[in-house]
Amino acid sequence: MMKKVLITFILLLITLNGFANTINNIVVVDAYARETAKGQDVGAVYISLKNKGNKTVKFIGASTPIANTAQIHSMKMNNNISSMKHEQFLEVPANGELKLLPGESHIMLMGLKSPLIKGQTFPLNLHFEGLQDLKIEVPIKSINVDEMKDMKM
Repeated sequence: MMKKVLITFILLLITLNGFANTINNIVVVDAYARETAKGQDVGAVYISLKNKGNKTVKFIGASTPIANTAQIHSMKMNNNISSMKHEQFLEVPANGELKLLPGESHIMLMGLKSPLIKGQTFPLNLHFEGLQDLKIEVPIKSINVDEMKDMKM
């Protein structure tokens, strides 16, 4: 009997967690940030946003209490030089996906109030044009050196 109650409880938590990361037909997949060094005042969030609706949605920004500013950035290569650009928005295509990946687009956290520590999480509010904000918890992962070798920089 206790085993059934425990299994039911775990399934309920998994279900509720899925609803917590979905709103307005937007589903958050694999959000994470990398740990930062002591004294480092910038960080980045990588995330995939799936749009299960039949209309394109504009992702217009993010906010978090752990940083002074959170901006959408894209990275471009020009003559073997990498540069970042602040974007006003990125589109999440209808029935499609927007991926913010290392070495590409990301959410830049500026003015971090404390280091991002592996194993912890922090709240992040995602803003969409004309839609309700989506509130998520972002896990902090260690820096993967092998992944960094493949970055487009």
